[in-house]
Amino acid sequence: MIIGTLRVAYEQGLAEVTLEARVSNFIAQRLYDKYGFNEVGIRKNYYADNREDAVIMTTDPIRTASYREKFASLQETFLARYGDIRIEI
Repeated sequence: MIIGTLRVAYEQGLAEVTLEARVSNFIAQRLYDKYGFNEVGIRKNYYADNREDAVIMTTDPIRTASYREKFASLQETFLARYGDIRIEI
């Protein structure tokens, strides 16, 4: 989903991508970090179920050569491990 979202963002001409993760979800935060997301802030009491804070994470500019190279490498690693996964809806 991350790869697909980043591909669509690039195709749509967006400059960056932002998301939120629970402050307690370290696994998700590490995954997002791997794809170039950086912590840029906190949303206090963001989640309605338990009022947990959310970490706001945003990519570096996705249209730069350095980000595109990093993303291409991550896609290659993913494809080598899992193959080209297509989801039909």
